Amino acid sequence: MALIPTGGSTDSRDIDLVVVTGAGASREFAVGHPGEKPMLPLMSDWSDAMVSKLASVPMGMELVGLERGLDGPTFEERLGRFLKLVEHFPSLERILDPSSRMSTPLGLGQLKQWHQQTQQHLHQCVRAIHES
Repeated sequence: MALIPTGGSTDSRDIDLVVVTGAGASREFAVGHPGEKPMLPLMSDWSDAMVSKLASVPMGMELVGLERGLDGPTFEERLGRFLKLVEHFPSLERILDPSSRMSTPLGLGQLKQWHQQTQQHLHQCVRAIHES
């Protein structure tokens, strides 16, 4: 934890100190309804919320690789792997034509259709992730 002065009374901010904490340490700083003890969500809480959101996307949980009850590091690793895949998936289009000429039962048109449909599903997952 670090305490960082913000400049005292000459600063136009309404606070004189910013507290920077480690993972989970600021959990109780949340603001909530009167009478409730609010808690900022931990990564595992966000993971479960994201799983609920992805349930509305066909194959969402399977594509992203999430499931209920993941710990924070596992959630971050799986989500990061998925987001990296989404980032690079469009570049696969350049190898569809050569792939269609290999010993595969799929023609170029079918591969392009698969690529486009999969890309749409990936973007639906990313939208759900952003909404969570």
